[in-house]
Amino acid sequence: MIVILVILSVLLFAFTFIFAKSTWQYILTVIFGIVFIGSVVLMEMNYAHHFGMEKETTTKEVSLVSSADAENLKILLYQPVGTKGDKVYLYKTTPTQKKVSQTGTDHVTNTVKTTDTDKATLETKTTRWVYKDSFYDLLFGISGNNKEFDSRKNTFYLPSDWLELSTDQAKKLGEEMSAKKDTLEADIKKYVADKLKEEITKDPSIATNKDKQTELSKTYAKEYQEKMMSDILKNISK
Repeated sequence: MIVILVILSVLLFAFTFIFAKSTWQYILTVIFGIVFIGSVVLMEMNYAHHFGMEKETTTKEVSLVSSADAENLKILLYQPVGTKGDKVYLYKTTPTQKKVSQTGTDHVTNTVKTTDTDKATLETKTTRWVYKDSFYDLLFGISGNNKEFDSRKNTFYLPSDWLELSTDQAKKLGEEMSAKKDTLEADIKKYVADKLKEEITKDPSIATNKDKQTELSKTYAKEYQEKMMSDILKNISK
């Protein structure tokens, strides 16, 4: 509509300017000139400052699965970009997803938060420019800037047992885990046996209590794996 207004007003302005002979024709010339200039100004304001538009934000939430195919590990991967600490996050939403999806960096904010739930999710808030009403849609619709992207805010909510690792750290983690794989079972058994001896020394009744021994064994096996993982993460973070 605004383009038609510009074309018509400039044609009518030129026509009346050339052929105007009476006062009312000169007045029309001025009116068409004002309409032409006003239309051009409105077009520029719409293009540069989104005149007649407002921001609309939509929110989408999806569940996440580990970005990396690592047994018993839940990982959110990221790739550092640039020199300002920006990160592109690589994520999957289903176990069958073959290629990871990735966030952007241009007008995109990525945040990672820890959640108390046991479910990892990604909340995406996308803001776009839309026309305020049908009048502005009719006036500027031909510009094709309705739903124009403005910004996106990604918030990853990760349970405490998830790891946030760079792609390089994930590669080192895989190497460290592979190196320990052959001796892991024996190391866990030795750690658990040593801990049980300490407990029996403190409380001799545990020596004949199989249920208590089983309970303690599970606790210490988990403790060893967490300690081992903590040591590996410290090592790969250097």
